[in-house]
Amino acid sequence: MAKVDEATSSETHDAQHLKVLTDLGKQVQEAKEEMERLHEQHKNAKKLYENLDSRLQKCSVEKLDLWDNAEEAWREQGVIVLVSYEGITEKAIAKMIDGGIKTVGQIADHTSAGSKLVDLPGVTKGNQSAFEDALEQFFADNNIGDDSADADEVAE
Repeated sequence: MAKVDEATSSETHDAQHLKVLTDLGKQVQEAKEEMERLHEQHKNAKKLYENLDSRLQKCSVEKLDLWDNAEEAWREQGVIVLVSYEGITEKAIAKMIDGGIKTVGQIADHTSAGSKLVDLPGVTKGNQSAFEDALEQFFADNNIGDDSADADEVAE
């Protein structure tokens, strides 16, 4: 009977050992799958990071290029932007455009040449101060410094 108990004990021990090995094998397989999943997730995250970093660098360079020209960019703004300021009508702006004045820079050029705002198409004695105020506010809104000769001359 001792041999039977010993055999049963050995079979139980072998069964437990097999169960431990099977459980460990499953855990190893799950860990491997998790590692592969995380590795794939890492690769995807790295691709996303590199793509976004590249886009950021490109945008930064473009922004630097824009800033290189920002000093004069206001000059290309259409006179239509002045409609958003108090006292400037679409009708006055339409007359200005019809008369060949299409940009804020053209207004600045006109006044810096010694001409008065009231000499421009669409500007009358009645709305001249509204145009002066609008131009002054336009320069302030666009961070065009008070040291800008054009800004000073247009506001006069």
